[in-house]
Amino acid sequence: MKMQNIIPLLLLAGGITVGAQTTNTPTPTKSMSYSLYYQDSGKTVTNPAAADIRTAIAALDGDNTVSFLLSKGNKVLQINWESKGQMSFQYQLDGGKSYFHTSKHYPADIVEKVLVAFMNGTDDWQKLVELKPGI
Repeated sequence: MKMQNIIPLLLLAGGITVGAQTTNTPTPTKSMSYSLYYQDSGKTVTNPAAADIRTAIAALDGDNTVSFLLSKGNKVLQINWESKGQMSFQYQLDGGKSYFHTSKHYPADIVEKVLVAFMNGTDDWQKLVELKPGI
């Protein structure tokens, strides 16, 4: 008997079960990491810890370090030294298409809270500062 005739006979007789098994296993997604970037030195810290944030804030002295960035994907939060112990924020979305800033200056403890909240991935950090659109 030819092979092409055997397969239909086996199927009719129930000797072979043909089917495809599917699984609902989610495709793993590559999570994006945070980057802490010192603009003055060019140093980058990937996935900074809270201690790295405190170090970056303490490094803002107005001389050697005047700003740093904390970013994830298309969200960039820039922290600028304004005067001793006072900092301001700039926030950019979508590669700078949306831009916000603070006109008020904030002390180090508030800056740290904002940055840690930003790294938590929610927009709760925006409740801690007054952001204004534009430059």
